[in-house]
Amino acid sequence: MRARSIARQYGGYAFLQLVDQDAEIREFLQEAGNAATVLVPTNEALRGVSINDVKATLQYHVLPPNAVNALWTTPFMALGVEMQTMNQQAGALKTTAFDIPANTTWEGGLNGFQIVGRNNAVNVVRSDVAAACKGYITFVDGILDPSF
Repeated sequence: MRARSIARQYGGYAFLQLVDQDAEIREFLQEAGNAATVLVPTNEALRGVSINDVKATLQYHVLPPNAVNALWTTPFMALGVEMQTMNQQAGALKTTAFDIPANTTWEGGLNGFQIVGRNNAVNVVRSDVAAACKGYITFVDGILDPSF
């Protein structure tokens, strides 16, 4: 699976090990026809962290496509948007509008902007890494807290 080799290459393999613990999310991400942008915390971000609700946390890191923008990639996030997560929390995650520097590439071309959740924010360390023909991985430096 290409996503596993990408996660290993960029230091996000620990998150995929969490995905393996939840059959529903694992199957969603592997099923043909499903597309998503997955916010993958780095191995360092997960080191020593205890996650109370693995399923809710995983769902909060999966962004289904938007009917207008399709998959959530940097060009769309740069507009300053509200994004829905897999657990149907509309507007659960937000970005502030920012300019995309010239010569930015689609794949892994931008980092340093924030994605803000209900309880905390994470910094993007590598964006828009193609995981397959149906999705992207964006690596972040923390775990977004899905609790209300």
